[in-house]
Amino acid sequence: MSKNEDNFVEPESGAMPAASAPSSGRHFTRRKFVKAVGLTAAAGAAVSAGLGADRLQASAAAMPTGRTGTIADLKHIVIVTQENRSFDHIFGTLNLPGARGFNDKQALTWQNGQTNFYEPNSRAEGYLLPYRADTTKYNAQNTSSRMFYFEEQDVPFHHAIAKAWTVADHYHCSLNTSTDPNRIMMWTGTNDPQGVLGGGPRINNSQNGQFLFQWETYPEVLQKAGVTWQMYVDNNKDVGWFGDYEDNTLRDFARYNPVNASADDFEPGKGLLARGGITKDYTNPPADQKNDRTNLDYVLRDFIADCAAGTLPQVSWVTSPASWSEHPNHAPNDGAIYVDRVIQAVHDNPELWDSTLIILNYDEPNGANRVGQGGFFDHVLPAIPEDGTPGEGAPGLNPGFGGRVPLVMISPWTRGGYVCSEVFDHTSTIMLLEQWTTTLGKPAICKNISAWRRTVSGDMLSAIDFTRFDNSFPSLPTPASLAAVVDKDKTLPPVPQPPVGQQVMPTQDSTGPLKVRPLSFHQHATLVEDRTAGTVTAAMSFEGGRPGKGASMLVFPDKYLPQQTYGTPYTVSNTHPRTHTWDATQTGGQYAFSIYGPDRFVRTFAGQVVPAAQTDGAIPRIEVELIRGSGASQQVKLTLHSDGSQAVIFELVANDFLDRDQAISVAAGKSKVVTWPTKSGYYDIVITAKGVDGWKQRYAGRVAQI
Repeated sequence: MSKNEDNFVEPESGAMPAASAPSSGRHFTRRKFVKAVGLTAAAGAAVSAGLGADRLQASAAAMPTGRTGTIADLKHIVIVTQENRSFDHIFGTLNLPGARGFNDKQALTWQNGQTNFYEPNSRAEGYLLPYRADTTKYNAQNTSSRMFYFEEQDVPFHHAIAKAWTVADHYHCSLNTSTDPNRIMMWTGTNDPQGVLGGGPRINNSQNGQFLFQWETYPEVLQKAGVTWQMYVDNNKDVGWFGDYEDNTLRDFARYNPVNASADDFEPGKGLLARGGITKDYTNPPADQKNDRTNLDYVLRDFIADCAAGTLPQVSWVTSPASWSEHPNHAPNDGAIYVDRVIQAVHDNPELWDSTLIILNYDEPNGANRVGQGGFFDHVLPAIPEDGTPGEGAPGLNPGFGGRVPLVMISPWTRGGYVCSEVFDHTSTIMLLEQWTTTLGKPAICKNISAWRRTVSGDMLSAIDFTRFDNSFPSLPTPASLAAVVDKDKTLPPVPQPPVGQQVMPTQDSTGPLKVRPLSFHQHATLVEDRTAGTVTAAMSFEGGRPGKGASMLVFPDKYLPQQTYGTPYTVSNTHPRTHTWDATQTGGQYAFSIYGPDRFVRTFAGQVVPAAQTDGAIPRIEVELIRGSGASQQVKLTLHSDGSQAVIFELVANDFLDRDQAISVAAGKSKVVTWPTKSGYYDIVITAKGVDGWKQRYAGRVAQI
């Protein structure tokens, strides 16, 4: 009943799209406070930068002395990648307006009327809702614990940094699978799903540390471009609080094999293996230090020393040992202690703090994260490519992204509790580095990232506003130590179990104004009926952004056709619109389907195709236009038509963002125009026609800012 058009076409290989008042804190010295007062006062008049082709440039706003208000102010990027947590699992209850957690009204709705928060389950009621963990000590994951989540009081540090800086609520792991393939994506831009780059397809962790793979890693690209970098990792024996937990996947690649390395490769601060955190005695590491958390400064000794000395390289990756990693065998609050120490090390050097971006992300949500596939639950749909898309897909894997994972961006240009809802995945960290190194005059371009991934994933610049500089440090909770609560050498506490009896959907308190990063692009879809052919066609489009920018849209039948688990995927770009056609002659003239995309995008179309020869009765039709603008000028224009012999009374209801209902009568053969306001660009309108059974349309999403 649907038509899935041609596959996404990859452009020329290797092509990269065009670029697109201080508070006191635990580490805030008097010197830093005085400095921050002057800088933030000057930055107070700054305005948000436009997010088009000029988003790397300064606005006309005044900047502090020595600041350009551009990406040139960025001198260091530190990437801390933790283990195996989903966004809903950590941030489902995040009290930050705009963050897509448990109050998401644009979640996928199944044919039975339940959203995908209702996980199919063997319980008597047939589903399992998210439920709060009954312990924050250990969080071992298994099938029964997939749906448990934390509240702010359980993981206070995580929520505090998200509300203090900028959180991204559309950051997905790159692949719907385990740790190593996702980390390989982050450090190379590909998982080589078709085995064409050497070493065969990667779909699990089984080849860890064997130095098998032949293709080029992104650190090698940085090395060739003359960009300094370092993998900070503890190379002691891997015993929980020490070691690298096999998370330094550079050791999966032949070029990093110490057996074949030259003396130059081990030159401190310069050699490829020295920078990659791989030592000559890698296969026989030194004995571990005393196995407790009191030696965290020892684990992070090199990073802390470089921060203090002002010798931090331009790009740093920080890889934690098992017990600090937040892997579900270990407590997230232990990971918070580790992350806090990284932030503290940067902050303790004022010049470094003023010029560094810290990216905290997670490799994946503990294995596969789609319906019935394990992993910590997350409700936001991932981007999925069409079958046969070059560079995507692997045997044994669902194509496309995996579940959402947390992403917090910490810097003077991300301060303030903002939400960024552009789609990112692990390759986005590489795309950010590409943009930045290009502005440095040392372009480090990764040739491994697929054209499809470059279309649907952003480069993270939309999360950063270089025209607003705020180096103040928030008052953060001290991460709770759990060492005294549980003896790590004894049996772990039981896994949190689902509730017995009636289930209640958790809530998300999101009070206050929306503080969302503006985007220069939006998605759209409208419906066209062919009453002669008996079909309806959704025309899907994408407007704005850099050339080739687009989104993954997924079409689901709501009635009359079998329920789909993952939907029919379409990649829609500003150079490649798409269409989805429903042949209503096969469904008794009726149709009902919805389209879901990122940034709360939903379109629902339901009704019955009236034969072309029939003019009797009320026949509703709508044309919809999204009006780009700024503030109140971001609007939805609705043209309501009555194509039959009777007037149509359209009933418009605000489903989200606004409180507004309207009933508008349109005389037979006439039309009326309605302008619908938005909230920070967001809209969600449900439209029905009085007396026309089954006819319904819904328009939800965000209008782009200009």
